[in-house]
Amino acid sequence: MPGRNTGESATPADAKSATSDLQLPQWTVLLFIPNVIGYARIVLSFFALQYFCTTQRLQSYDSTEPSTSADADAEAVTAVPWFIVVMLFAAFLDVIDGPLARMLQQTSTFGIFVDIVADNIWRTAGWIAAVVANPNYAWLGLLVVSMEWLTFFASQVCMGTHLYHAQRVVQHGWWKIWC
Repeated sequence: MPGRNTGESATPADAKSATSDLQLPQWTVLLFIPNVIGYARIVLSFFALQYFCTTQRLQSYDSTEPSTSADADAEAVTAVPWFIVVMLFAAFLDVIDGPLARMLQQTSTFGIFVDIVADNIWRTAGWIAAVVANPNYAWLGLLVVSMEWLTFFASQVCMGTHLYHAQRVVQHGWWKIWC
């Protein structure tokens, strides 16, 4: 067998199997770099939303002191670009976490879960900010956010049977997945 005390050089497959034989403690998946990026996306989403909503509230606050109102208006105007920058940075992190997980061989079921939760929190923060900016569309924001979270929970409930359904799609077509 090449690479096993025979003097021959080890192949990449041998090296990969040697690293896959190494068992890490289960809790280390929490510290995988892509998962930490997911945690950062969640924190960034909350930070951006909190900053945006706070400055919008300051703008709408009816103050008797004109200087406070002018300061609040100026801060609310700068909140939108900062909100967009922070949300775009979180979106960029979303783009790189999947390829990074595959490159570092740090893929896991928990990582998939963290990625989906971070995506939903990011989109929810965006919709809440849109509703805070224009309350007339609260019904649309509520509808979209509710559908996203319901889809997430339904997919998690069906997670154990996803391979069964994927097989049925291949064999019978997508329209018979639930039949």
